[in-house]
Amino acid sequence: MSDALLTTAPNPPAHLGRYGRKIWLDVAANWVEAGLLHRLDLYLLDSFAALYETCRHLEKDLLAEGGVVPWIDHRGVYKGERNNPKVTALAQLRPGLSMGYAAFGIGMHNRAALGGGVRPARTTPEDLLEAAIGGGD
Repeated sequence: MSDALLTTAPNPPAHLGRYGRKIWLDVAANWVEAGLLHRLDLYLLDSFAALYETCRHLEKDLLAEGGVVPWIDHRGVYKGERNNPKVTALAQLRPGLSMGYAAFGIGMHNRAALGGGVRPARTTPEDLLEAAIGGGD
């Protein structure tokens, strides 16, 4: 495959959902307009859009479920409460999301327009939950 410069923004891959398609279309259009989008960039853009989609779904789930969930063992016995595992998953994905933002030149002021994932990387479960439900900053 050649690394040809693209003159039109390609359609997003079919596997991307609403959030991934939005970021794909925004980034592709901006990069084509700036004369920067090459065919090989589409692989990174696809990965970034899919990661963005996953993070947005985790954020929405955390908003609905909360940061603490019931702990039920393998026999179905209630053992109390624990941190929602989605908090940990989101924390582990945030660095990759930040790298994608950096790779595509999406600054903090641009992230607000995308909705979700607009805050800097957080490290504690409380910070992640606060970011997921719209608090902080």
